[in-house]
Amino acid sequence: MNKPYVIRIKIPLNKETVLNDKILGRIVINNNELDDFIILRTDKTPTYMLSVVADDKLMGITDVIRGDDHLTNTFKQIILYDLLGWKKPEYSHIPLIHSKEGNKLSKRDGALSVLSYRDENFISEAFNNYLLRLGWGYKDKEIFSLDEARKLFYIKGIGKSQAKFDMDKLNYLNSYYIRKMSWNDLIKQPLLKKTLKNLEYGDEISKIIDLFKERAQRISDLECGLKYMLNNRYIITKEAEEIIKHANIKLLKNVVKELENINNWVSEEISNKIKECSRNNKSKIYDIAAPIRASLTGQKYSPNIFKILEYLGRSEVMCRLKKSFLT
Repeated sequence: MNKPYVIRIKIPLNKETVLNDKILGRIVINNNELDDFIILRTDKTPTYMLSVVADDKLMGITDVIRGDDHLTNTFKQIILYDLLGWKKPEYSHIPLIHSKEGNKLSKRDGALSVLSYRDENFISEAFNNYLLRLGWGYKDKEIFSLDEARKLFYIKGIGKSQAKFDMDKLNYLNSYYIRKMSWNDLIKQPLLKKTLKNLEYGDEISKIIDLFKERAQRISDLECGLKYMLNNRYIITKEAEEIIKHANIKLLKNVVKELENINNWVSEEISNKIKECSRNNKSKIYDIAAPIRASLTGQKYSPNIFKILEYLGRSEVMCRLKKSFLT
């Protein structure tokens, strides 16, 4: 016969195949539910099912740890091991990561490459910590270094239910690691290193970094702050433009004059002076602080505005405020 043909495995019928999975436990399937699967194609090349069993045997694989989407394949592979008389490896099937809503993960939900997360300015320690906690845990512990994880991790600690990718949780962990890092380590992060290369700065950089890292979720948040703190050619957002546009110019002119007369240019004195202006003009602190923030930072939100005024320095503050409210 010259007709092309394939070679299949004849499944032993009326029997059961048992998988003792380290995560999912004991699973039994009736062989009658399985098809006589192909192991050699018409061109005599082996299929995945035969290749993976042969490869694992020849490489001496003792443990197979993989996603639970391979679970159905595992029963066929166990049958192959038994028919060939080979010792089976131990199997551990890990639940796949799904979206926060429980759906198949998409790019919108976080299905990106590792390099993409690096480019999105996540710190590697935070990203490792987050991935480690997806589906695995040790008591109520949230924060793990890799050394701790190596000591505490055990395969049976992985949960059976789907892990859900939560970007809010990842941002939280990233902000935690940013707060714990020293300013000296933070400026070594690729994005900040590149940004600072084009900016002039002195000893004040440590105070600026420490101020901004308390609110930062990503390294890009620090970059944004450094740009308007160390560079007077910063970008003013549309939100900030609207705040400046609708500011009480008469009130702001009075505030600028009062700020010029402060003897000791520190945040406490600046705060007291702005509060005094608010009382004297019967206005809200927000009516003064919001347009000042918009003018100095180009943003609607920022860390403590009084600290920002102090760190920018009187001369730079006056220059920016006068440009916004006195021209």
